[in-house]
Order: sequence, then structure tokens, then C-alpha cells
Amino acid sequence: MSEWPTKFERIERTLKILTPDPRNFGETYGGDDVRADLELLKIEKNKPEYVDTGERSDSKILEKTFTDAVESDDWFSEDDSYGEDPDYLALTTFPTSEVDDVFGHIDAIAFIKNVDTDHELVPFAIDLTYNTDFEKIEKNLVGYTRMGKRQMCQVASPSLVERL
Repeated sequence: MSEWPTKFERIERTLKILTPDPRNFGETYGGDDVRADLELLKIEKNKPEYVDTGERSDSKILEKTFTDAVESDDWFSEDDSYGEDPDYLALTTFPTSEVDDVFGHIDAIAFIKNVDTDHELVPFAIDLTYNTDFEKIEKNLVGYTRMGKRQMCQVASPSLVERL
């Protein structure tokens, strides 16, 4: 075995450090609420249909890769738009707790602050989905079209939208 960690091991270690532990949320949300959430998580994880992918999964790698790329590669051209603004805060992301991921399907919390937000810090949630099963992907896109979100599907799969 190599004494140097692999890229996946480094990503796992980083995610473990960055991922918040809900047991530390007591002061913010109240100890009873946190204990109730953790009990619900325990019940959910004991259901036969619950699939524990473990930390070492393609979806976890996607989450870390996404957050790194969004922050460091200026995906939304924020530097061009707001670089001169001394109060500008580029898109910043943080992983969520397991409770948020399992029940809220929230993989990351992101924050922006710029002149368009009146220099207020604006948080929003991100749900990343990793799936290699085309039938499941197609089912989700069909659901979006039925909810009136046809435009989202057009970007994801123009040929599918034509068939719907």
C-alpha cells in the first residue's frame, strides 16, 4: 500500500473535514430538534430500501468537483461582472450535513454578494444528481416537462423534449 493518499482519499478527507456534524447545531436549532433529526436519520437509514453508498462514491466526487470548479473556475463570469466592486463576494459553497442531504436533497449551500444583491449575502441550496441510468434520467426530465419546466429539459436533452 502506498504511503501517499490517492486523489479519492484526499477528496474523502477534505469532505469529512468540511461536512458539518449536526450534533454541533444545538445552539442554533435547539438540542431537541437536532436529536429528533438525528433519530429520524437513524430510522431512515435502517429502512430496507435505504441504500448507503458510503463516502467513497461517484456522487461524492461529483459534489467536491462541482464546488471546486464553480469557485475556482469562475463559471458564472462573476469576476468580469463584479471584480471592481470592493464588497463583491464570489460564489462560495459549503457541503451540507447528512440530514440535509438525505431529507432535503441539498448537497451544498452557496452564497453570493454583489451589487445586484444590494451587497446582501444571498444563500441558496444546490442539489446535484449523479445517475448513469438513462431511464431514470429520462423519467426526471419527463417530470420536469409535466411541471411546466420544459425549458430546463431543452438544455439537458433537446432530443428528449422533441419526443415528449
